[in-house]
Amino acid sequence: MRLVGIVVFNDELVLDDVDRYPAYVLFTPALTPPFSTGPQGVVYGLRLSAGARGVPAVEQEIIRALPKGTTYSFHVTSVVEGQVDRTVRPEAIALAVFGAIAMLAALLISAQAIARQLQETDEDIKVLRALGASRSVIMGDGLLGVLGAVVLGSLLAAGVAIGLSPLSPVGPVRPVYPTPGPTADATVLGFGLLALIAGIGAVAVALAAWPASGPRRRGAAPRATRGSGLARLAARSGAPVSAVAGVRFALEPGYGRTAVPVRSALFGAALAVTIVVATLTFGSGLASLVSHPPLYG
Repeated sequence: MRLVGIVVFNDELVLDDVDRYPAYVLFTPALTPPFSTGPQGVVYGLRLSAGARGVPAVEQEIIRALPKGTTYSFHVTSVVEGQVDRTVRPEAIALAVFGAIAMLAALLISAQAIARQLQETDEDIKVLRALGASRSVIMGDGLLGVLGAVVLGSLLAAGVAIGLSPLSPVGPVRPVYPTPGPTADATVLGFGLLALIAGIGAVAVALAAWPASGPRRRGAAPRATRGSGLARLAARSGAPVSAVAGVRFALEPGYGRTAVPVRSALFGAALAVTIVVATLTFGSGLASLVSHPPLYG
C-alpha cells in the first residue's frame, strides 16, 4: 500500500476515547477485492426514514439477522451531530451577536452621514420653501440621492459578504465543510440585505422629514448660533485669547454652507473607539469561552 493522503471524516470533529478507534483506511477499488475475503470488519451506513426514533427497532432487527457469535457495534450519528451542535453553538451565538453589533454600528454611522448630507442642503430647502414647494417635494428632493446610495451600498455590502465567504465557516467544522469557496446564502444575505435597506432607509426618511416639516418663512435671516458652551466658559474664566479661539475652532460648528461637522466628528470618533474596545473585549471573551467548555455547559 502507498499512502497518498490523510483525510478527516465528518464524524471526527468531536471525539471521545471510544470514537477514536478503529482508525479507518480508504482503499482504491482496485485494491479492495484482495481484502474482500476472509475475516474482516464491514461497516454499513443506514439512513432511517423514521430518524433517531427508529434506531432501537432497527438495531434489534440487525442483531436477530446476524449469525451467532458475530461481533457487532452500533454508532448512532445523531449523537455525534448533537455533540457538534453543542460544540459550535457558542461560536454561532457569538457571530449572531457580533452581526447585531455590526448592524447597529452601520445604522449609527449611516445616520451620521445622512444627517450631514441633508444638513448641507439646508439653504436649498429654504429656496424650495420660498418657491412654494410642498413638504413631499422637499422630502423627495432630499431622499432621491440618499435612498439610491443606500440601495447601491447595501448591494455592495452583499457582494463583499459573498467575496469573503471562503473564509467561513470558522471553528471545528471547517476541515470537513462540504462546499468550500464562495457561497451566497440566500436566507442570510436576503434578510440581511432587506434589513440593511429598510433600516437605513427608515433613518433617512426620518431625518429628511424633520427639515421638510419646518415652517415656511419668507426672507428669514440666518439664525444666530449659540456657540460652544465650553468656549463661553473659557472666555468668562479669563483664559488666553488663543485658548478661547482654539476651543471655538474645535467645538463651534458654524452655520449654513460653511458649517463643519463638529458633533458628527466627535460622535464618530467616540463610536469608533467604542467599537474597537467592544470587539477586542468580545473576542477575548469568546476565546475564553471556547477554550473552557465548562463555562457554557
